Amino acid sequence: MNDEKITTPPPSAQRGQIEWNFGPLCCTSTSKENYMETTPGSAASLMLETGIKSIDLLLCFKTGSNIGIFGPAGTGKTVLIRELIKNHVRSGPPSASAYLPLADSGAMEYSTVVQATAAESSFYAKPEQTTMTMGEFFSSNGLRVMLGFDSTAQFSQGASEVSALLGRTPSAVGYQPTLATEMSALQKQIGSVATVTTFDVPDDFTETPPGTTSAYIDAIVVMSRDIATLGIYPAIDLQKSTSRHLDSSVVGEDHYDTAHRVLDLLQEYQSLKAVIDVVGLDELSEEHKLTVSRARKLRNFLTQPLSTAESLTGIPGKHVSLKDTLAGCNSILNGNRDHLPEQAFSMVGCIEEAIEKAKTLAIQPR
Repeated sequence: MNDEKITTPPPSAQRGQIEWNFGPLCCTSTSKENYMETTPGSAASLMLETGIKSIDLLLCFKTGSNIGIFGPAGTGKTVLIRELIKNHVRSGPPSASAYLPLADSGAMEYSTVVQATAAESSFYAKPEQTTMTMGEFFSSNGLRVMLGFDSTAQFSQGASEVSALLGRTPSAVGYQPTLATEMSALQKQIGSVATVTTFDVPDDFTETPPGTTSAYIDAIVVMSRDIATLGIYPAIDLQKSTSRHLDSSVVGEDHYDTAHRVLDLLQEYQSLKAVIDVVGLDELSEEHKLTVSRARKLRNFLTQPLSTAESLTGIPGKHVSLKDTLAGCNSILNGNRDHLPEQAFSMVGCIEEAIEKAKTLAIQPR
């Protein structure tokens, strides 16, 4: 049996109560008793506060929802899924091929890691199902569970090779004819288990494998390489990303109104960018210049350093509450921060940090 390997962690990685691990990370099941402190029975009590500003504001996640992260390689999908699970257990990061960082962070106390270790990609079809079964077990024992699949593309690839070995005729687009059935069977297992899925999509996420997955997803997070090249992280395309939970009956009127004001401003800025590319910023009216300035500040404010990427950036991660996120966005939208430079809002946590950063920028020699 070489497809799934059970190993005892090395001494440097033995932490917490977990006695067994299933190789390095491919799919992760984590659990802890609490998500967020809210009034029991209320709609908000079902919301999962991630501590990531752009997600909590515009891509609301709900307990038991299925979250899909789509995007090409190199846009930060793995880092984002690590941060989501880390914030869920309020400890440390899981990541593909990062077993020791997971253990060193302390997240192993609440985590179980599963990966296919065989060279043949046909074995990649099994870990997702194994992890789902384990997640259901934890959930049935009263634990809050989040499952991270990194990535479902490997599941589709493995199932495709199994289908080819069985001699099945591929479908018209080259994938196995049972892809929809296999994906449906996996999704039906989810139940009340919160799940995060990543999918490598080089060009178009309406292709057959990601398109089949997206039919079952409650929140779609679209990562963009163009945004990543601007140094904006998390590199989430907020215009293309959606969540069915961004509804006033779920998140409340104040949150809903703020989120749509943000989206409207960013959309107006996107329209003005085409004009700026032709005639330049100086040719815009004063009203449009103010719109561009606020939109850029808002775009920068929705960035933040992630603790799971601290070893790469050297910047300590920030965990921002939804209350602070809403307060910061409203202060920018209402013009209360028009006097601050755009650079002050980049890679900070709450709005107070932006104010302090602006003071630092003001005293720096030019």
